[in-house]
Amino acid sequence: MTEAEAVRRLRAMYDQSFRHQERSIVPQLFGIRYAAELADYQVKDLKRIACLATGYASYGGEIYKGIRMAQYVEWRE
Repeated sequence: MTEAEAVRRLRAMYDQSFRHQERSIVPQLFGIRYAAELADYQVKDLKRIACLATGYASYGGEIYKGIRMAQYVEWRE
């Protein structure tokens, strides 16, 4: 996944979150859902993606947490 595609997908998930209060968990969910595609990104790259998509660079760490958790969870639609 390219950086631009990652920004687009994260922005879409972030904007479509049903409740404003739930937006803080979207970066972790994004990391879980796209863990395989994001595995080669470093934390600094994830911070850039998060900042471009949501305006919060700190969410890059949350994406990283999601990537790490992905091996323990199963994605459901």
